[in-house]
Amino acid sequence: MRNILPKSLLLLGFPVALSLGTTNWKPLFNGTTFAGWHFAGDQTYWTIDAADSAIVGYSATVATPYTMVFSDSATWDQFTVKYSYRLKAGCSGFFFRAVENNTAERVAGVQVEAKFASGKQSEVGSLYDHPSPGWVVQHSQTYSDRIARTPSTVYQDVILTVKRPYVYVNVNGYQAVGETDLTELNLGGKAAWNYTSSPIIVNPGKFGLQIHAGQLPMDVRFKNIALLEGCGDSTSARYDGKFVPGLTKQPAVYKDNGTCAGGSPISSSESNHDASRYIGAATRSGNELVLPVLQAGARQLEVSSLRGQVLFSVLNPVAKEYRIPVSAAPAVYVARLQTGSASVVRKIAVP
Repeated sequence: MRNILPKSLLLLGFPVALSLGTTNWKPLFNGTTFAGWHFAGDQTYWTIDAADSAIVGYSATVATPYTMVFSDSATWDQFTVKYSYRLKAGCSGFFFRAVENNTAERVAGVQVEAKFASGKQSEVGSLYDHPSPGWVVQHSQTYSDRIARTPSTVYQDVILTVKRPYVYVNVNGYQAVGETDLTELNLGGKAAWNYTSSPIIVNPGKFGLQIHAGQLPMDVRFKNIALLEGCGDSTSARYDGKFVPGLTKQPAVYKDNGTCAGGSPISSSESNHDASRYIGAATRSGNELVLPVLQAGARQLEVSSLRGQVLFSVLNPVAKEYRIPVSAAPAVYVARLQTGSASVVRKIAVP
């Protein structure tokens, strides 16, 4: 099902709100200057519209070269960041954990795609690993039409989470990457992407805004770039728990090591042979895997295929049976309970 933002957030105007409930958002762009950011390539294509508090990438007369605006900081590793973009023409994207280089493209890293083609927002919420291997998550035009706002004069709202080892992308309240609902998956949503498969996204890096080469016209804007912060003791009023408020499939990451708050009864000395103490024997019920979690206290439960495709993920799982949509064919899956200092793994053969 689509994740809907609460009406109170819609009335406030989600892109400009710097506080969601007990959550704090730290601005990474001040809306008026490029402080904290710098250029790579021809900077004449980049300006700021202070009235809109937006970074503008624009060309109406000349086909663009590759040009970037990078964050000065190159230490972004595990995080939740939000931004809004408006794309009226051309091809752009929001890079994360990126490396600035001296190639014609100016960058190596993964981007959340922004493309306007044939009069439509295209490949919305897709992930491109640049310069290779290319698409790692690519959405269809049908799905892009479903989640993009229209017309092109309005902004698209994105929340991006990197929580080791997965990437999650929420666009306009839809879980474009990190979806767990079977109906939404059938409509084009994608599971969380395991970035450890990438030859590029292996180290912390920069955020980057792109103008792609060869674009004429080119018209993109970015604003409301902000980092989620404020996590601490779980008893604190600033701690909101599992997910970005209002988005129950988008993990909330507050600290650069990917953790948030609260302890776990699972000891750091636990190893894979202890898995049966925490993950019970799974059974099949039709096209669902019924997986008992026997103890609460872990930070995350994940179920994936042997090839690493994430089929299900939930933060702070409780002691209960979880029902997970799976293939009708016999298969082997991997269930993993993660804590801040331990990982408990159990392989599950489903007839």
